[in-house]
Amino acid sequence: PRGVLSVKKHLPLAALAAAALVLTGCAAGSSGTTSVDDVTWEAGADGIPTLSFDFPGTTEATEARSVKAGDGASIEDGNVITVEYTLTQGTDGTVLSSTYELGQQDNIPIDEASLDPALYAVLIESSVGEQIIFATLDQATPRDESAPESANPAVYMAITIVDVMVPLDAAAG
Repeated sequence: PRGVLSVKKHLPLAALAAAALVLTGCAAGSSGTTSVDDVTWEAGADGIPTLSFDFPGTTEATEARSVKAGDGASIEDGNVITVEYTLTQGTDGTVLSSTYELGQQDNIPIDEASLDPALYAVLIESSVGEQIIFATLDQATPRDESAPESANPAVYMAITIVDVMVPLDAAAG
């Protein structure tokens, strides 16, 4: 079934960012999985994005795609971006956390060595205002052993880049 559920709980943002953004990835694409191409970004009246997809959302590897180009400053390696995001569980569409709902934004250093390769590849081609869908393996949900080998539970992120900063080489002042 296709559907969307409301926010059930809030997880610590630092833990979510670490789990979802620093995971290592490999080549994507296999039958029986829910590609980021199969996920729809829907903007709510309140500006909070909702991701919809067929349940359960599964993935073989991490994937990312831009769903709307930004029109602001370009993102470069070494920058720090400020993002808002929702984190949606692939098994049933539960929103695990939302910076929109919490009223907090997260800062992410753009560093190829520390970001997932699929996410880095999209971020480095992005601009402020970009909207990105990122799929990663759900490390918290056990894999269904009766499902095809490639069908691992997924977590999907709806990411909006709201600002970019160039870190200072040395303290100013």
